[in-house]
Amino acid sequence: MNFCNVLGQDKVISILQSHLKKKRVHHAYLFYGPEGVGKTLTARAFAASLLCLEEETDSCTHCGACLRFAAGSHPDYTEILPEDGSILIDQMREMRRSVAYRPYESSYRVFVIQEAHTMTSEAANSLLKVLEEPPAYVVIILITSNQDLLLPTIRSRSVPIAFSYIPDDTCKNELRGMADDELIEVVVGLARGSLGLAKSYLQDEELLNKRQDFLRKFINMKKDSFLAIYQLFSWMEKEGKEFFQFFLQVLHLWFRDLILITQGRKEGLYNVDFALELEEQAQNWKSNGLEKSIAAVEETSAQLRKQGINQQLAIEALLLKINGWRK
Repeated sequence: MNFCNVLGQDKVISILQSHLKKKRVHHAYLFYGPEGVGKTLTARAFAASLLCLEEETDSCTHCGACLRFAAGSHPDYTEILPEDGSILIDQMREMRRSVAYRPYESSYRVFVIQEAHTMTSEAANSLLKVLEEPPAYVVIILITSNQDLLLPTIRSRSVPIAFSYIPDDTCKNELRGMADDELIEVVVGLARGSLGLAKSYLQDEELLNKRQDFLRKFINMKKDSFLAIYQLFSWMEKEGKEFFQFFLQVLHLWFRDLILITQGRKEGLYNVDFALELEEQAQNWKSNGLEKSIAAVEETSAQLRKQGINQQLAIEALLLKINGWRK
């Protein structure tokens, strides 16, 4: 495991290797950014580099420490994952006990906390005690896709490392050969720069079938029909509320492709399997209706991430607006 395994995060790798080279490794790092962009892979590569006995700025992959790390048996490395959806106080207490022991064979003891935003308040406060007075040999890497859910005091005691979306071309090259080019275009668009998500979509035929069903129902939705809007939402709800964001992303890409079509650009479409339908639908929109639709989809997607939002009202209101912007 080394940094060459990480795709599309050159800036992050440059920062971490600079810390390694200058021997200015901090006691806590906060890896934050979208899901599926390599945060965990980078954390493991960074940990392997810290524990490597041969190289300074990367893991050599062949020394004893690197071989033990690859086998999952390095005594100075601990990875903590949520249990039943949360990082619990007992897990943090165990980590605090481990922190007291010096490294067995390396210069550091490395702890990686996955989905750090799921820590209970008790667990977060327990971690905070470690961060307030960490031993010099301890490095803690917090991984999260929602840093706003972490205690401000935890964020302030960690070095923030921002992860960005992976370029589409990089994703496509990595997926090449796993499916036909048309399907790869579709999943890369749906994943929006998340390589991990794109891979999961390729492996989930049922989810891709939901996308096709949703687009067909949306295309056939009659204008100014409250019944059609209600029926489409009822179908979405039946498929599962956990898919609402997915359906909104499908809509976002649909409108993005329609804009390209109206501009006379047929290359770069994500919904290449609906090319004929896009050509037909492009004639059915008022001026600026597509831009307004994209903005409304993004706004609704942000609303659904908030607690206490009536999802049915939000989505039905969105569909009502979109229907009104059609000819």
